[in-house]
Amino acid sequence: MQLSDWLDREGIPDAAFAAEIGVSRQSLHRYKKKQRIPRPPTMSRIHQATGGEVAANDFMETAHKKSLKVVLRTESTNPRGDLQQVAG
Repeated sequence: MQLSDWLDREGIPDAAFAAEIGVSRQSLHRYKKKQRIPRPPTMSRIHQATGGEVAANDFMETAHKKSLKVVLRTESTNPRGDLQQVAG
């Protein structure tokens, strides 16, 4: 289940949930909008706070999109396919 869906269903305010898992409201917002993946300790607290309904796998779509963005950026800036380091 997606974190934003769980919070909506449970009616828990962002500020309260952020405090419960020990992050800022801004960080929680980024997790909900899939702009950032929680680090393992935070992921564990989210999993515990949601009774296991929000799991690490629920954030993996974000990781895949971020990886794809780096690959596409590399291809567009390096059409010959030379090896290079890409900041991301």
